Amino acid sequence: MTKFVETLAGTFVSASEISRIISGKSKSGLSSLIRTRDDSGSSVEFETLSSAQEIADWLNSTIIPAQPGYFLVHKIVGGATIEQFTRWATPIIAWRFEAYGYPTPMTVEGPWNGEGECHLIIDPNGVVTYPGNGSFTTIEEAYEAMKSDEEGRKSTP
Repeated sequence: MTKFVETLAGTFVSASEISRIISGKSKSGLSSLIRTRDDSGSSVEFETLSSAQEIADWLNSTIIPAQPGYFLVHKIVGGATIEQFTRWATPIIAWRFEAYGYPTPMTVEGPWNGEGECHLIIDPNGVVTYPGNGSFTTIEEAYEAMKSDEEGRKSTP
């Protein structure tokens, strides 16, 4: 499977074309540069939004297609009702595996980064998993567990 890295300009560079990842050398200082060669063999650099470590992790990860019927349900807005929450179900099209951690669900919106957001995974049999917190037989049970977990985090100084 071919992997691509997105540039700051919104274009994509094939992983097979990247000859070097340069950490912290971008003009903005907030990202990294990737170096490739153009058709004439000259070196060309592209600025990215990702850190060098994120790019290396992405390039060294394994991606496998997901079986049909898996969905990622994520909570974007705090205090969302169960009806609002379940509207954000997105089909999982692949799983990304890195050398550490849980498998990362990938949707048509890209790999799930999950930063600051709670999410659930629904499998084809209807089992709802709240990663790191268990599996539930209904989305309502998982949602309540997630709400309880969020309230516990808010009350912890």
